[in-house]
Amino acid sequence: MATLNLGRIKPVFRGAYSGSTAYVVDDIVTYGDECFICIQAHGAGTQATSQTAYWKKLAAKGTDGTDVGTTITTQGDILYRDGSGLQRLAKGTAGQALKMNTAANAPEWGTISSDFVRIVTAAGDGTSVLDLDSCFSADYENYRILANIHTSAAANVNIRLQDSSNTEISSGYYYAGTQNYRSSSASGGDTKSAWNSDKWQPEESVETETEGYGQIIVQISRPFVASRYTLMQIDYHCYDGSTFRSVQSHCSLRNDAQMAGFRFYVTSGNITSSSSISVYGIKNS
Repeated sequence: MATLNLGRIKPVFRGAYSGSTAYVVDDIVTYGDECFICIQAHGAGTQATSQTAYWKKLAAKGTDGTDVGTTITTQGDILYRDGSGLQRLAKGTAGQALKMNTAANAPEWGTISSDFVRIVTAAGDGTSVLDLDSCFSADYENYRILANIHTSAAANVNIRLQDSSNTEISSGYYYAGTQNYRSSSASGGDTKSAWNSDKWQPEESVETETEGYGQIIVQISRPFVASRYTLMQIDYHCYDGSTFRSVQSHCSLRNDAQMAGFRFYVTSGNITSSSSISVYGIKNS
């Protein structure tokens, strides 16, 4: 009759393999990052784990992974995999978004962009000028500017563009426009144009009143492209306290420098803090 060893009804872990130890069936040992079970008893120093007649491998250590703690080291880092392994993408700057690179094989941080996006918004500060520096770039071919201008006195509202160093361009404005107006007693129309002017002056005037705002919509084509003249058009509506005016004007700035920004300024009074301007970029493709 077979003898049942109650101490052997389950495998017994014997720790690390030792050549000075005798092993019996179902002993389990570790050796060289691997785990073996004894399938045939043997005396001390006779059968190493490499002897397959006495030992069967149960498990082996896999390939070491990457310690992500040594890969991403700074708050805001992102972990991603490239063609060879795990890589660190350092955090971006304020306002950036995560996107794919041009090769479409790795993430990167970049400026948010779309076919139509608001680039900047500014408000009047009680001075005679309102500058939008460095708001044009090669990211967009066309721009739309939406402005509500309120002044502290009746004034002409003028426009000048700025070059890449934010220096005002004060010559080369060629424009022509039409105005329609209506007061309580009369209505009519006239034209306003200039040849090689120092500014673009669509029309006058904006008055300081509860409803005294000038609503201005400006379209600018490819201002950031060098060696080309900049084309602009405007729709301008205002109420100066007694007369409602509607103006449409077109302008060509005959200067082939890159244009980076623009300025609204008034001939008298100031542009109040009630005024606001938003610049939007528009892509053609």
